Amino acid sequence: AVVEQISSLVIAHMNEINARVGELLATLNDDQQRAYLAFELGALEYYRQSMLSAAYPAEADAVQGFFTLLVHHANEHYPQDSEAVIALWHDLASERGLLEARELGFQSVADGVTDDGRPKRGHYAVDYLREALGVASAE
Repeated sequence: AVVEQISSLVIAHMNEINARVGELLATLNDDQQRAYLAFELGALEYYRQSMLSAAYPAEADAVQGFFTLLVHHANEHYPQDSEAVIALWHDLASERGLLEARELGFQSVADGVTDDGRPKRGHYAVDYLREALGVASAE
């Protein structure tokens, strides 16, 4: 249940951002596409830390739970490309790749909620994605 809940939260987070930068997403080069997926991995990692760890207190179970989350989320959010997305996320998570984009994805969630989990007013997560992609703000 927690895996499905986390996936739904990340899909909602990414959809909110995507709605503001849809035209940009259609023009991403290969490096930017990888950075986008690394950013999304960072958002998943936020929820890993805040929710999944409580559900799987043993370290080995938490690691397995995280990879279960990655598989579930990729199948839900990227059904046509899930195998490639899972492989990329596994590589990034295992090799600590694209850390800046991942950190920005993590912070795009972390900076947007109060200590009790409510959304913060004035938080603009799309700026974090633009930075991860190396694209200037539209403003």
